[in-house]
Amino acid sequence: MPNIRAVVLDFDGTIKETYRKKGEAFADAFADFPAHRNQIVNFHLVHGFITRRPKIERIAREVLGRAPTAAEIDARVATYGHASRRVALEAPFVRGFHRVIQEHAGRVVFAVSSHADPVDIADALRPSGFLDAFSAIHGFPVAKGEALARVIAAHGLSPDEVLFVGDVEGDHHAGLAAGVRFLFRAHGDAVIPADLPRENLIPDLMDLLPALEPENAPDSWRPGGILDLTAPLHVGAPMYPTDPPYGETAFKTLAAQGSNVTTLSLGTHAGTHVDAPRHVLAEGAPLGAFPPEHFEGRCRVVRSEGETLAPGRLDRLPSDVEFLLFDTGWRRIAARAGQDYFRAGPRVPETLLPEFDRFTRLKGVGFDLPTIDPRGARHAHRYFLSRGVLVYENLANLSRARESGDYFFQAFPLPLRDLDGAPLRAVLRRAAPPAAVSSSP
Repeated sequence: MPNIRAVVLDFDGTIKETYRKKGEAFADAFADFPAHRNQIVNFHLVHGFITRRPKIERIAREVLGRAPTAAEIDARVATYGHASRRVALEAPFVRGFHRVIQEHAGRVVFAVSSHADPVDIADALRPSGFLDAFSAIHGFPVAKGEALARVIAAHGLSPDEVLFVGDVEGDHHAGLAAGVRFLFRAHGDAVIPADLPRENLIPDLMDLLPALEPENAPDSWRPGGILDLTAPLHVGAPMYPTDPPYGETAFKTLAAQGSNVTTLSLGTHAGTHVDAPRHVLAEGAPLGAFPPEHFEGRCRVVRSEGETLAPGRLDRLPSDVEFLLFDTGWRRIAARAGQDYFRAGPRVPETLLPEFDRFTRLKGVGFDLPTIDPRGARHAHRYFLSRGVLVYENLANLSRARESGDYFFQAFPLPLRDLDGAPLRAVLRRAAPPAAVSSSP
């Protein structure tokens, strides 16, 4: 399959959390029938793909059992329009929207296809600072199939280079008719099409990120379902400012001694690495105190956006997970914004730490960050390492994993018996490797 070059997003329920609120806006248009308010909202939830005027007429006929006049429909459409605009402006953005645009604007074409008023959509997007990231906003009365065709033609794309993201069955049908790829945002009020494959469902826009990564790139999933999470080490590789630089010196050469042997110079926290308790605790255990099985286990990926890892996502995860890997996207965001990867970026707030208490089998936590504590602080390191939970830092390529996926993490350092940490090779597997077959002696 070719790489995705354009993403077309529905607005209600896909860019902003407005889907149910728009149902309430339809109920506001029938405020003179308060006893039917819940029925009107539910009618909208089931018939989300119908545009405003025919939906208002059908509500009058099918919910209220009356035939509306054209003047009445006009008046109710106007009332709905005012309420709908207020909803569009006030509703929060769907989780992951800011990060998707922040990471991929300029590399991927973004457009909107919606039944909402295009002026309302533009006004709702403007405060985010990302309005200019959208090449086009196709709203009412442009049909979604026509909007998809316009995006394809305007940018000289083939249909399979376009991804459409929506949250109603009609969006799925429009995507099929246009021949584009499709993802369904399965929020709490969504009616999921029965024929839609499970892999096409995403809970929010965070799981859109893996789909936007270039396919067949060197950092892609490898044959056998393995994703390399390791940042390469080489001469000139950036290191944490207060750590020793990485160096390579020839000790023996093939020409002079018949073989190559290289002397390495590096710190124990160079590149992708693991922190042992001895890193920050005076009586902490060294790396050699942990058996090999402590460096692998069942894993979930947790995404975030913004300057801190926000509380409130961990309670959705199974309490017996063994590794939690946090994908902030900071490496890419820092490069695009010209910020210092090592000195700026998200950190683990102290308020988040109590949420980890429920994970009774946790072996390690990993981050795509150079460090998890603010400069001069050690609260997160001490919290995890005092509990025997190892800390993995400077992970790479986590944006290729789905947040809703179940994975198996493996990251084995050299058994540096008495040290405070070590570089390692970290990988993510789509499934746990087969259980070892033991034989009787």
